[in-house]
Amino acid sequence: MKIRQVMVVPLAALTLLTTACGGSGEPADAAASGDGTKDGVVQRKDGESADDYVARLYEAAQKEDGCVFYTPAQEKEVASIRQHWDETFPEIDIETTAGGSDEILQRAIVEAQSGNTQADAMLGSTGEMTLMADEGILLNYRPANEEFADPALVDPDVPWTTDFYLTFHVAYNTDRVQASELPTDFEGFTEPRWKGKIAIDLSAVEWTAGLIEAFGEEKATELLKGFSDNDVLLVEGSTNRTEQLAAGQFDVMLDGYGHALKRFVDEGAPIAVAETQPEPVTQVLAGTAIFKDAPHPNCARLIDEFMLMEAGQQVYAEQNKAGARAEGDTGNPYPEFFGGQDPLPLGADVDFDRARQILEDVVVRGNG
Repeated sequence: MKIRQVMVVPLAALTLLTTACGGSGEPADAAASGDGTKDGVVQRKDGESADDYVARLYEAAQKEDGCVFYTPAQEKEVASIRQHWDETFPEIDIETTAGGSDEILQRAIVEAQSGNTQADAMLGSTGEMTLMADEGILLNYRPANEEFADPALVDPDVPWTTDFYLTFHVAYNTDRVQASELPTDFEGFTEPRWKGKIAIDLSAVEWTAGLIEAFGEEKATELLKGFSDNDVLLVEGSTNRTEQLAAGQFDVMLDGYGHALKRFVDEGAPIAVAETQPEPVTQVLAGTAIFKDAPHPNCARLIDEFMLMEAGQQVYAEQNKAGARAEGDTGNPYPEFFGGQDPLPLGADVDFDRARQILEDVVVRGNG
């Protein structure tokens, strides 16, 4: 099987497309014909097992000339997706298009709005999925393998599937900071001791949303203003930020992803996670959505199924991410990072647009 990986093209190249509304797509609950299909798309039959349904999807998808998957995943995770896909569905080519979260998101939206949808499915966080859902470009498909997922992570009212979750944690460089020096709340990092020595992501929208959910907009804005006044460093990309923390380019990262920190700690980097985690420890749900106008509709559904199958969940386990599937070894891989706190989950009702605007106004421009 030939599996291709391409990198996302600059968004500027996409602006040449003419903006138009995408098609309405197929209803998720469309009735199947006698052979279990509707308009060439496989439908799950009443009482049909997940395995039998996926087998029929696989057969139909083989006639669709491959499929395209957009993902912001790092190189190792993309390689893992391709490896496990190849082992599970060897007769289907999958093209993975990888890039930064915002770039991938904007590409998908521009293509769909122009009536030129290129991808079949996309991996993203709840915040990104919400933006696409608001554009009306996603199909509310419920995968058969969702029956094996943690019920707490299943929301039939949203047009995407939760496959795993991520959490944000305060971490520090052990060569530059003693654990006893760390504040036990975020307000402590607005003190002069930490001026120019703390960092967050340039696009820390979901982390910002967690602050707003925990404290309310007024207090969260005050905190962000304090970080900005303390010359918080804006470093794009989770892996990049963690690498810079390990290199001692700053002392503390306020929004480190637990799965990335786990890898660096296990590899012996001079990084540790604060034993007492400031409130909140924000939890971000992430997963797969398929597009209404997916060029390969059966393969689009197959991707969604794959990500909740044991093979797909293994992809996340290999990256220290907590998978959504309730059975198997997909539990939380870093419980020691929570400092006794329960995570604060961000659901589809969170106003990510408002969080983005506050972050931009208070921190990004404040640091400019």
